[in-house]
Amino acid sequence: EKINPEKRGLEFYTMFKKDMIENGVSCSVGFSWRKGHCSIKEQFDEADYMMYQEKRRFYSQRQNDRRNTRHPRSIFSESKDQ
Repeated sequence: EKINPEKRGLEFYTMFKKDMIENGVSCSVGFSWRKGHCSIKEQFDEADYMMYQEKRRFYSQRQNDRRNTRHPRSIFSESKDQ
């Protein structure tokens, strides 16, 4: 059976996202596919755009709104006690 690279890429993308969710990791990933020759820059820009669309979708959900989230103090930040 001939391997369809576009299908394999989408399968990998889907598996990757599922694994990240199952392990409590939040990440945004852009995916772009071309069958023929293309500009690497155009393809990179498309994947980058898709990543930022995914970020917008994620942060548009109320439970993910960063404006209302309290972030714990970083272990790398300067302590006021020192």
